Amino acid sequence: MEFDFEVHSQPQDGELRVGDDERLRLRQELEAGEFDHVEFGAVVFRDGANSNHFRFRAEDLEAFGVSFESQPFLRDHDVRKIESRDGTIMASRLEGGAFKQTIRLTTERGMRSFLEGQIDRFSIGWYFDGITCSVCNEDWLGGSCRHWPGRTYQVKDEDGRDEDRLCELIFENPRGKETSAVNAPAVEGTGILSQLCDVKETMMAEAEENMDERIKSEKLKHRETETETAVSEVAVSEPLQDRAQDDVWGRFVQEQALGAALVASGLPVASQAVVREQLGEEYQPNDVERVIGQQKALVASLQKETVVQG
Repeated sequence: MEFDFEVHSQPQDGELRVGDDERLRLRQELEAGEFDHVEFGAVVFRDGANSNHFRFRAEDLEAFGVSFESQPFLRDHDVRKIESRDGTIMASRLEGGAFKQTIRLTTERGMRSFLEGQIDRFSIGWYFDGITCSVCNEDWLGGSCRHWPGRTYQVKDEDGRDEDRLCELIFENPRGKETSAVNAPAVEGTGILSQLCDVKETMMAEAEENMDERIKSEKLKHRETETETAVSEVAVSEPLQDRAQDDVWGRFVQEQALGAALVASGLPVASQAVVREQLGEEYQPNDVERVIGQQKALVASLQKETVVQG
């Protein structure tokens, strides 16, 4: 059973063109077993400003829209329970700044809910590789950014003049995960900002704590070095001075190698600080590779598990 009308993510008068009489007839046909699926078109997302202050790059929208094809159609973004799935997204495309999808319902419960008018509002879920701040263009989640979505900041434009800029979260390389039937799509407080801000605050706190420990360690090391230098100027023999210079040079080379490895790793600043903290003062080259690998795996798992619902 296919319908040639569209159900919109937030219906307006006249957009859902199925009368009560027709719904009753179709429910009777469903109970009689005259069809085994319902297929309909839906507008599930419109690009533009929203109360959650997130957006996607214009150049990503077309591929993003297509990526929903063959993904599940769920209830309330419940990805854990198989019984929450009512069907499949048969086709998805970008048209006029909106994602239009063809959705096939295959469960009796899903078909009945659709014919009873319960399935008429939608919300999308997606994967992403990173989040960029629209104010400073830095990595919002793991970098040095200190801006918060929904707030306005004064920055310099290209000509050096002050301008007010709204902070929005730009999702990088978004990919469709699922489309869900919901009661209230894109409502402020649905969890997008609260979840992401909690993660950001935790990472910032960890980075600051690690940085404080490094500063304390560096100050202590500096005082110890000053004491050792004062003693060596009086009592250290020339061979020992040469050996001390070799040690200093070795530590310098080691630090340079570690810095290069961290830059090449692509890890966020907070994760780089964690790597330095775990390595400490004495470590071998294979220790660097091992600890960086552990942090990469941790960051990848966090990003993979972060699914945004909007």
